[in-house]
Amino acid sequence: MDIQNKTKEELIIILQELLQENNSLRAQKEKRAAALSIANIELEYQNEEKEKRAEELIIANVELAFQKGEKGKRVAELITANIELDIQNDEKRKRAAELIIANVELAIQNEEKRNRAAALVIANKELTFQIREKGKRATELIIANKELAFQKGEKGKRAEELLANIKIVIQGEENEKLATELIIANLALVLQEELIEAKEKAERNENYYNTIINKIGEPIFVKDDQSRLVLVNNAFCKLFDISRSKIIGKTLAEDVSPDERDSFLKIDREVFTDGLENINEESITVRGGETRMFLTNKNRFFDKNGTKYLIGISHD
Repeated sequence: MDIQNKTKEELIIILQELLQENNSLRAQKEKRAAALSIANIELEYQNEEKEKRAEELIIANVELAFQKGEKGKRVAELITANIELDIQNDEKRKRAAELIIANVELAIQNEEKRNRAAALVIANKELTFQIREKGKRATELIIANKELAFQKGEKGKRAEELLANIKIVIQGEENEKLATELIIANLALVLQEELIEAKEKAERNENYYNTIINKIGEPIFVKDDQSRLVLVNNAFCKLFDISRSKIIGKTLAEDVSPDERDSFLKIDREVFTDGLENINEESITVRGGETRMFLTNKNRFFDKNGTKYLIGISHD
């Protein structure tokens, strides 16, 4: 710009324009500075909010970690409690099985005691009868000895008196024979009535114990040493959907799969051989093809004749 060639008025105008332009630039700078200050304040506020959120997030993460730790502890405690509950349930099932076995053995022992008591009563009566017979024979022997002594001292007496005495003796012997036969017949009648009563008691006892085991909802069974079933309860019949008359005397090996048959027959043989209690989880395929899992307890016992039996109970 050539200032020297400008007039004073023009210079004033130019100066005014420059001042206006300078003021405009200053105002723009001030606006920008104000906007920048506001932006900085907002940025600081945002940074503070971010820091607060970060702190809150850290606290939340700590709390979450703590909660996870508590949940883990509770899960561990729950698992431990469930394991202890399972152990307690297993113990209860074992005790129940042992109690059932003990009750069955006690019932068998009581039955044996009753049978022995009945036999002892009969033996006592027979012994009493024999003692009486011996007493009679001793009396007869004393009489015979007296008669013999009398006969020796009276050899000189009349033959007619001797024959009369012989007839009397013969008649007495005939009467004694009739009396003996009558006593034996009466004793046989008494014994027959007692045997009938003992049989009725045994049947009542059998019905009583059958009622007890049939009230138990879990399958119970007794086998002989050939694994043939000799006693089952209603729950066992219901499991296989077979009547009791078609179960007794059979092994039911034909009603299960070959693997199941081989498994339970093997365990039967082991229990019969070593006499140790066996608790085994096994599968049983019942009518209709349904396969169910059972925890089966098997044990061995002997009757009074030394015959081995296996008693078992299954828990579904």
